[in-house]
Amino acid sequence: MIILILLLGLVLRLIRIDQSFWLDEASQAIMSSQSLSSIWFGREGDFHPPLSYIFSHFFLTASHNDIWLRMLPILFGIGSIYFLYIIGQKLFNKRIALVGATLLAISPYHIYYSQEFRMYSQAVFFGLLTFNFFIDYLEKNSFRNVCLFALSGGMLIYTHYFGMFLLISIFFYELFFEKAKTLNLVKAFLLILVLYIPWIPQFILQLKSGVVADQILPGWSNILNIPFLKAIPLTFLKFSIGRIDFESNFLYYIVALVVLSLFFTPIIYGIKKYKGHSVKFLLNWLFLPITLAVAVSFFIPLFQPFRLLFVLPAYYLLIAFGLSQTGKYKNVLIAVIVVVSLISLGIYYTTPRFLREDWKGAVNYINQNVKEGELVVFVWPQPFPPYDWYKGNENTLRLVDRLPVKEEDVKLKLNGIKNTSKIYLFEYLQDLSDPKRTTQKEIIRLGFKEGEKNDFNGVGFIQIYQK
Repeated sequence: MIILILLLGLVLRLIRIDQSFWLDEASQAIMSSQSLSSIWFGREGDFHPPLSYIFSHFFLTASHNDIWLRMLPILFGIGSIYFLYIIGQKLFNKRIALVGATLLAISPYHIYYSQEFRMYSQAVFFGLLTFNFFIDYLEKNSFRNVCLFALSGGMLIYTHYFGMFLLISIFFYELFFEKAKTLNLVKAFLLILVLYIPWIPQFILQLKSGVVADQILPGWSNILNIPFLKAIPLTFLKFSIGRIDFESNFLYYIVALVVLSLFFTPIIYGIKKYKGHSVKFLLNWLFLPITLAVAVSFFIPLFQPFRLLFVLPAYYLLIAFGLSQTGKYKNVLIAVIVVVSLISLGIYYTTPRFLREDWKGAVNYINQNVKEGELVVFVWPQPFPPYDWYKGNENTLRLVDRLPVKEEDVKLKLNGIKNTSKIYLFEYLQDLSDPKRTTQKEIIRLGFKEGEKNDFNGVGFIQIYQK
């Protein structure tokens, strides 16, 4: 049965895998194409540990094809379904494990990030691996299990910094529910620290760079962070139906209320019916990392549900267990949750605005239309990574050397292109870099007139100006 679930998970993750790389995926691909030394020492401006880039680096040696590269997170996604099944058997039984694995296999949120050439699917995999070996350690306090737990925990925090919250939740559980074994677990955590020491200097550099970036572009933190009051309910809504939303706020709130009630009913029912350690284990795994992430977001504004994707397996295992306790309503509730997941997934597959930024389409448009003497303009210090990844036309102008935009810099740069016949202006992220639209005003002042305007999903407008 688990083989069929894994095949289902694979098929669902292959649908729409041909999407364009968006900004972060292209950044990952370009950074991963560099030498291992550059991946380790040369990413001060990128607030992520190196392991996902190292995996990507070796994957890139086979091919630079987008579909091939997305197979890496898909493999981690399929591996995550399998290890959720293994953990479900260890905590409960085979039936609950199969239900939990099925829910993860059809999860819209997990599918989305299993298709993304980033570190989030990898973080889920190593989070599951860490918990799997922690359970083994609880059952048998052996040197082998301590080492395997430490190694998987080290790989988790070498994949994503938020993995530290997962390790803290494990230590918390050990401290309050398994006190007799705490000393040996301390040894495991010391081993993880030893493994992480080589990266600490780079972590400090990245942290300093992030603080500077937030000072330069204050609006950037609004993109990276969800406000406190929305953080927790939005996290569980995303976990349940993925990245879809509704243009009507009223409809969105109604759907959120219904969906969260549906998904939390079995969780609450399971908590009431079962007082054993397995449920406490999963509750700790699910809620403590989210709580810690919300607390840290007051100081470092980085809270987003996808950064906590590694707690999603606990969410589905709690639901699976709760469903097993609902008696005659069990099959009906399972069917309804499956239908909601599949409908959400179908909406994602078929609605362009829920897909990734269409940089491939934008770059193809530029390459087919830009002629000699015409110019592509970015209101950013450099062309965006997807533009470089898809080998966009090289007749480009980096309008600014620093952010935010200064009017004198814009005038100086644009003054040198008076003889250009046509400008293709990318408005991508201009709300951050040039919210007053100084660029457009100066282009018009130089005698250019607005022409055709083309909209590409997620990328936004490419505005043409010509004389």
